[in-house]
Amino acid sequence: MAIPPQAVPLKKARGWLALFLFVAITVLLYFAMRGMERDSHLPKPYGYTLNICQDQKDTEMNLSTLTNDSFDYDLISGCFGGWVELPTAWRSQRIQFLGNDKTYWVAIWWQGKGSPWGPYMYEDLMSRAQNYQSPSQSFRLQGKGRLRFYRTQ
Repeated sequence: MAIPPQAVPLKKARGWLALFLFVAITVLLYFAMRGMERDSHLPKPYGYTLNICQDQKDTEMNLSTLTNDSFDYDLISGCFGGWVELPTAWRSQRIQFLGNDKTYWVAIWWQGKGSPWGPYMYEDLMSRAQNYQSPSQSFRLQGKGRLRFYRTQ
């Protein structure tokens, strides 16, 4: 029995389609793995750890009754400090470094979250337009430099 003439091009098309899909998936996987490898090797800022400072009680700041529209915080490198309680009147805030040292960095560990956010380098934090609505009113900080928190609402 002879193969109908229209079946031969269809078989060839399926073969080419399978080859194209194989090559496309291989290329996508290559670039995806390359990107993951690059991200996993990003250096962490010097002094960054997941530790909470032993003297963290001494660095707690309860600002819940603060009526000012800003406050400053000196960052600690090597461990997360005590809880900082945001003013209850604040609905959102902006955070920025004081000074322009490109080696400044910050990591924020919100109360109730399993891991910290960041660390964010100077350029990361300063280049974003941000009005944070915080996941909670309390957090711990670690980093290098001095931060200013501004009330935006």
